Amino acid sequence: MTDLNLKLQQKYDLLTQVLALTKQQTEFIEADDTDSLLTNIGQRQVFIDQLDAIHADIPDKAVLQNDPASLRLISEVTNLLNAIQEQDTSNEQAALRRMEALREQLKKTQQGRKTFGAYEASSINEVGGLYINSSK
Repeated sequence: MTDLNLKLQQKYDLLTQVLALTKQQTEFIEADDTDSLLTNIGQRQVFIDQLDAIHADIPDKAVLQNDPASLRLISEVTNLLNAIQEQDTSNEQAALRRMEALREQLKKTQQGRKTFGAYEASSINEVGGLYINSSK
């Protein structure tokens, strides 16, 4: 295996790990597990940084067209990148749905506080009148 193919294989392996982490993000978003999601995003960023370093060493496609093994690896890498992009889009939509659900929950909570505050304010006036000694 040439040095170029070795780098392409490393890129493929890293992208496989990125895809696995990206798929896990959906579970964390739906479970509202922010800590695990942030840890996952950090791990994914480490792999992306490694990918950037490898990508800088890979020559242009024109140079690779003479090597069928390289072209096969490039095709597989492209397929993985497309799968990661689709999963990212799905995760973004799941996160937006989760945020909308949290917004609705916040609205209900705030409405409940306003209602409770109104009841509490009206009962304070009534309680004050109960303690007036009218015999004096």
